Amino acid sequence: MSQDLSLCEISILVCLLPTEHVAVCRVEQAMQFGPGFGRAWYANQKEHWIGWPADYEGPGAYVKAPKGNVAAEYVYRRMVCTPALFWLVVQSASIERTAAQALVTSILADPNAAMASHSTLKRRTVPWDVVRTALLNRGPIS
Repeated sequence: MSQDLSLCEISILVCLLPTEHVAVCRVEQAMQFGPGFGRAWYANQKEHWIGWPADYEGPGAYVKAPKGNVAAEYVYRRMVCTPALFWLVVQSASIERTAAQALVTSILADPNAAMASHSTLKRRTVPWDVVRTALLNRGPIS
């Protein structure tokens, strides 16, 4: 297994990804969760992915106690927000279009299911190694 990404590296790679994705917007609408719904502090899932890991190395959006040197895989496994995980998976091109559509279909079939259930399904379908490889193949980290 190759070395994991640091939080700084995943933040840089996330910044390089496109902000919006039609399928992610459909998931947010169906779940009534994310920007424009409730208490979301972020304007889009890209901003969510930048703010979420910031907590682990200092003050961030969720005011978690800093854990020091945390790897990006740990953050991926801890993220429960269905739209945020789905955004990272589709924007990093971790999965093909048909697999992404299958995930959307499963989410839309029961949008009120616990986010932990949807998130577990996504992580089983698209493990961290696949996401990391896809992120790294998009371009070099400066």
